[in-house]
Amino acid sequence: MATYRRTLDLTLPRGQSAFLWGPRKTGKSTLLRESFPRSARFDLLDTRLLLELTRAPWSLTERVRAFDPAARAHPIIIDEVQRVPPLLDYRSYRECDFQVRFWRTKSGLECDFVLGPEGEVALEVKAGANPGPDELRALRAYAAEHRPRLAAVVCTAGTPRQTDDGILILPWAQFLERLWSGAVIT
Repeated sequence: MATYRRTLDLTLPRGQSAFLWGPRKTGKSTLLRESFPRSARFDLLDTRLLLELTRAPWSLTERVRAFDPAARAHPIIIDEVQRVPPLLDYRSYRECDFQVRFWRTKSGLECDFVLGPEGEVALEVKAGANPGPDELRALRAYAAEHRPRLAAVVCTAGTPRQTDDGILILPWAQFLERLWSGAVIT
């Protein structure tokens, strides 16, 4: 198996949280393990941990508080965090109350994040800067069936743009600005 040297700078200010999004099986977990060898990890592919955090998401805070202060000085890695949407609680920090889930068809099309009780925001996350028709297929299928207020791809594009059928292509930094300003969902 070939390995590739990563050039992504993962330096985080103390107390800062971040998501590392990208296509499946591209080495995100390996990159985090190599970049933060002393960090505590929660791997939600561990079924026991997944079930515990699904039943009681607040127990993650209790687990982290139980760590030695030296361990908490490093980033805390939560691998496969999307499997327990309550852990993505931007909502609690913004005092918002909306659902976070994903959408998948029987044929295997899936939309990474669907926000709101009516699914009014649909998001796909892509590693590239120029998502093509195949990468937009699931989002288009979701939009055709559910008519979300916003259908967007978050990626490494340099500038935002919109497809002919209304899908917004957003650079990740601009997406985060919009999210935190309340422009994505409230």
